[in-house]
Amino acid sequence: YDSLHSTPKQQKLQEEEKKLDSFEIEDLATVSKENDNTSVFLIPYCLMLIFTALPLFFLELSLGQFNKLGPITLWSKVCPSMKGVGYCCVLIAWYVSFYYNVIIGWTFYYIYITLTSGSPLPWAHCGNPWNTPDCFSIISVMNMNNQSCANSTDNENKTSSAVEFYKRGVLEIHKSTGLENMGSIRTPIVICVACVFVVLYFSLFKGVKSSGKVVWVTATAPYVILTILLIRGLYLPGAANDVLHADFLHLNIHFKLSDALITVAVNSLTSFYSGFVIFTYLGYMANNMCKKISEVAQEGYGLVFMVYPEAISTLPYSHVWALLFFVMLVTLGLDSAVKFFSLLRMYSNHMGGLEAVITGVMDELNLKRVKREHFTAVVLFLSFSMSLINTTQGGGYTMFWFDVYAATVALLCSALFEAVAVSYCYGLNRFCGDIKLMIDYYPSAYWRICWKFMSPLCLTSIVLLTVYEALSNPLSWENYQFPHWSIILGWAFSLLPVVFVPIVYIYHKIRERIHKPAVEASVDSRNEIIAVPPLKSPVYV
Repeated sequence: YDSLHSTPKQQKLQEEEKKLDSFEIEDLATVSKENDNTSVFLIPYCLMLIFTALPLFFLELSLGQFNKLGPITLWSKVCPSMKGVGYCCVLIAWYVSFYYNVIIGWTFYYIYITLTSGSPLPWAHCGNPWNTPDCFSIISVMNMNNQSCANSTDNENKTSSAVEFYKRGVLEIHKSTGLENMGSIRTPIVICVACVFVVLYFSLFKGVKSSGKVVWVTATAPYVILTILLIRGLYLPGAANDVLHADFLHLNIHFKLSDALITVAVNSLTSFYSGFVIFTYLGYMANNMCKKISEVAQEGYGLVFMVYPEAISTLPYSHVWALLFFVMLVTLGLDSAVKFFSLLRMYSNHMGGLEAVITGVMDELNLKRVKREHFTAVVLFLSFSMSLINTTQGGGYTMFWFDVYAATVALLCSALFEAVAVSYCYGLNRFCGDIKLMIDYYPSAYWRICWKFMSPLCLTSIVLLTVYEALSNPLSWENYQFPHWSIILGWAFSLLPVVFVPIVYIYHKIRERIHKPAVEASVDSRNEIIAVPPLKSPVYV
């Protein structure tokens, strides 16, 4: 939940920068790869934006701004029986820190390799110790003069040097057989992840005021670098090929009615802008490889750690372009690591997940005597310790496992419970009155209908469909079928935050029943005492 910032500009920057994060760049290729018809995708996108994302974001930030309390303590004031929603949110935020910071650590490693390697970049050729006989380099393909697209199919059954660098050079996943044999810890990755947590500590230990200083860099640097990369990309052959093939869309909004609407518009423009940057380079790669963009684009981490670095490696001064790209990812990642998942991934961002954990726990336990610097160090150390499993040679499997189970169903359920708690427990009229008091605007029928009916209905449908899809399809990654025990453990891990909601609700109701007779008896006895008529004054004759 939002707290006081050092200046209004810092708060506004933190809200605006939530529109662009590394998850957005990763998901961009997945959406475009799986949806060839952009207009079809726009229908559910717009429906979810109108009936779920915008109303819930307005609701969440209004709650936070009005009460100015941590994500757990707030519910003691709003609806004590639904305090489990706060526990759920904090636990999810902590879950995400186990693997999201490892992704930033990979980016640190790529920056280190870029600065210390010679020319060409190690992922641009097949002369490294980790390369296999099936490796091919995109540069070698481009250097083959007079090669036709018909002959380019020779590389279809081979693996590019960028893919082998990521999987065999960075992850060393070939040395692990799966969850049954995770292999050894990758020391270089551990060092990089440790550096990420050190940076996060200095961004978080003073609270919002310290992270507010960081936002001046993390909010502006990505746009500057994106512009530089776009200008360079537009001059590449094939850059404009099928650019409109992509769905450059994602959601994010902000507090207050006018700010919310403005931020939605800016967010969409930001998504389109970053999409054009990404797909100019994908078009360039597709042109060189005689393929469609949908065949070049990779899902998830593949885009930022395989396809895009490979495209950059073919440019003159490739080290400079690679450094710019990975610095941009670091600024996006660190910003997300500071604000991400303060409540919902669809409209929020993670320095926030950890900020939510630290602030929420300290407020709830009333740790006034504990210095925030010390408590922040403890939280980050625990998160770092849990992250170590993702730095092993089998870390790719656990990263996928965390991505599936850490923040999917639980996150949707927390949003659902929040909407229900505010609308039906706290009271919609009371909540609208709070907003009126803050910004002199009483929410219209659109907001009230969405909060009370449409948003809960949409979220319930998504939860049911997500669970159905997960149970219908076996969990697999890179031709590896996850064992049955890992799926059971995953569901237990995923539902643990959700369980807090009914447990706390039942506990609160039982406590109410136990204490209610005593309170009533106390009130009755007090009324009896008050009701006793005063003694008459003695009559003297």
